[in-house]
Amino acid sequence: MMKKKIRDTSRVTYKNLLSSGVLGKLQEQVLFNYKHHPNSTDKEISLYSGMDINVVSARRNELVKLGVIGTKEKRPCKVTGRLAHVWYTRKLFTFFKPGKIGKLKCSACDGKGWVKKDV
Repeated sequence: MMKKKIRDTSRVTYKNLLSSGVLGKLQEQVLFNYKHHPNSTDKEISLYSGMDINVVSARRNELVKLGVIGTKEKRPCKVTGRLAHVWYTRKLFTFFKPGKIGKLKCSACDGKGWVKKDV
């Protein structure tokens, strides 16, 4: 496996996010969206949440390493049409409740998991 080069500025930003507690909040938002929209791709979560795709995929990778999110299949993405992994929250975390950041709302659904027609 080839090791990716990471810019120094990215490392500094990552450390700042970690120490300020923002990283935990971003992880919590991404986890909330994957729980609210199970079996979604990163791009779909990016659309539903309004978060940048780079933020979604980075936080999802961290959650995968923690064992909170997993994947078991691929399907065409509803946003791009390309084949992509779909992600789900593991059973241990099905009763996830947002903590410090308060109530989270999905910008693309009615709050019950149904996607609005205009998305």
